[in-house]
Amino acid sequence: MIPSKYIRNVSHTAPILSLMVSAPFMEKVMIKNIYQQWKGESIAQIKSKHRDNPYTLRIGTPNTDKALANDGLLFIQSYMSYNPVTRSIEKRELIPYRNVEKVYIGEQRIDEETFTEYTAFINGNVVAKDLTFIDSKESLLDIIAKLTGEVANLQMEVSKLKSQTKTQTIYNSNELIK
Repeated sequence: MIPSKYIRNVSHTAPILSLMVSAPFMEKVMIKNIYQQWKGESIAQIKSKHRDNPYTLRIGTPNTDKALANDGLLFIQSYMSYNPVTRSIEKRELIPYRNVEKVYIGEQRIDEETFTEYTAFINGNVVAKDLTFIDSKESLLDIIAKLTGEVANLQMEVSKLKSQTKTQTIYNSNELIK
């Protein structure tokens, strides 16, 4: 018989998952809880296998967000939803964030070292309704509209100059005498 002082729990993680499995700060959900037909597939494999929503997750819409935010019993901060456009699972936040330092969106890049004066680093394309700058009171759309107007005026002036076929002298002989 082995004495109990030599018996201990396993102290290393499984070689398949070299992750912090029991970390309290990681949000994790078992795949079989959101996909009842689960037979050991990963989310990427499930995504490639199905065309429509295979999960027991609702599709996140603005009406769903409003209904969950106005729940009379629970204060719901965020929820997981299915996006039918990208066919992927999203986390939808119902309360706004206030970031006091920097915001990083996307994967980590070397470009973060190149640019030092920024508060938001977005790695990828951005879909934005309105971009406003703190330095100027005008929105980006107003600035673009003003610049396109100036370009149109300059193009009209260039076309007028090109249409002048008669050469004109700059000075008259009378002006030179004065």
